[in-house]
Amino acid sequence: MIIKKCFSVLFLFTFLFLGCSSENMKSYKQIKQSHKNLESMYQDVYLYDLENPDFFESKLDLARYYILVGSYNQSWPYLVRAESIAKKSPKQVSKENEAALYGCYATLYLMNNEVETAYSYVEKACAVPKYGIIYGYLAGRILTTLERNEEALKYFDETYKKYPNLITGEEIRSYMYLLGESKNYKKAQELLELYFEKGEFFSGLGLFASGVYEKNNLFVESIFSAFLDYEYQSCFGNADDKRFVQNLNELRNKLVSESKDEESINAVDYMLSLYLGTDVEEPKIDFFPFEYIKLKKTAKNRAWSNKEFNEYMALEKYFKNFPCYYWNLWTMLPKVQAGDLSNWKVILEKIIMLGNSDYYDSSRVILGKLCGLNDSDASKILLPQEVQRLILIYINDSDKRALEYIYSLLNLPDCDYVIQGTQVIKQNIDNKTLSQALYEKSLTASGRLKERINYILS
Repeated sequence: MIIKKCFSVLFLFTFLFLGCSSENMKSYKQIKQSHKNLESMYQDVYLYDLENPDFFESKLDLARYYILVGSYNQSWPYLVRAESIAKKSPKQVSKENEAALYGCYATLYLMNNEVETAYSYVEKACAVPKYGIIYGYLAGRILTTLERNEEALKYFDETYKKYPNLITGEEIRSYMYLLGESKNYKKAQELLELYFEKGEFFSGLGLFASGVYEKNNLFVESIFSAFLDYEYQSCFGNADDKRFVQNLNELRNKLVSESKDEESINAVDYMLSLYLGTDVEEPKIDFFPFEYIKLKKTAKNRAWSNKEFNEYMALEKYFKNFPCYYWNLWTMLPKVQAGDLSNWKVILEKIIMLGNSDYYDSSRVILGKLCGLNDSDASKILLPQEVQRLILIYINDSDKRALEYIYSLLNLPDCDYVIQGTQVIKQNIDNKTLSQALYEKSLTASGRLKERINYILS
């Protein structure tokens, strides 16, 4: 998933905006311009391609589409056919599309972990005059993988200067680390703060941010950034509040002994107050970790106001990978929102989709109970995304345990998740491995399970 996101902006840009290159391509250009929805555009491009087997651009666009949606194996044949046509009819190929062809090959080879080959193609893409620079982000990613960091940084610098709005979260991540390594801390801070806005939190980001802010003499921001890693790790059974408080006290003593500014000491004291319940003056800073701590501290003492509730909701883009963020939100809901909490099931679903955490099992049971199930049955519900994932595990690895989870879902009383899961299975039933397994299970199943399997197979 992460790798797919790395290329989505680039290939969406090229798929939608690179135009056709001659007058007799007007009908195809009209197809591309007449759709706002990528999926419906793909359908028309696919049909056009069937009717025009020697047309270069539709094949390139289909290759780009499959890369965009992460179906890399389906992209290969279209790319090979596009290249073959390009060799026979080079006049069909504009400079934009020449660069795109090389860029697609570079991406697919990178997905196959053939990194050197990927680089040979991205070099060709970047070398196309005027149009190649857009592939500099891809070149930077590939060179970073090859540990050719100085060259990677050069590509990132040049491309970011030209196309700052096309950089993805993962590309920002690579770029900011290269900037930190090169001791360009001002630029690293710029990219770091952009990553906070566009990227997804990962373990170690808080410590990296803390170091960057410290190098730029922003000590309060540095202190609050370090909190992020501890809060993230605490979601996964790695919390030791006593040890963390001890570390904060040691930091405070160090700041006092070094006669650091009062603002830095106040930042430590305020962070300590979250765990010790002490009354500390709020730091005067506009920084999202502080806002999170402030609202979390408030929640320990009283219900949020509607204004505070909305302020916490606004922090989601920074904390969307933190199960505890959503758990805090869920536990506060009954105190803030009147009425049926089932309208807020998406909060629990997000916790589950973040994977195994301290809140994972509890969220599933609560979600099932909101559907009217008892505790035992509630623990067996699956989200549609989980059903799809289990199906792929079974198809790819023949792991029968994956199907047992699905059978447990299908044996539950009627609820939204059973209905959604059943539809997901039915959408995959053309797979012979899956259909055979379900057929064999139907021979020994009974009751609700048998009825639902028979419906899926029908």
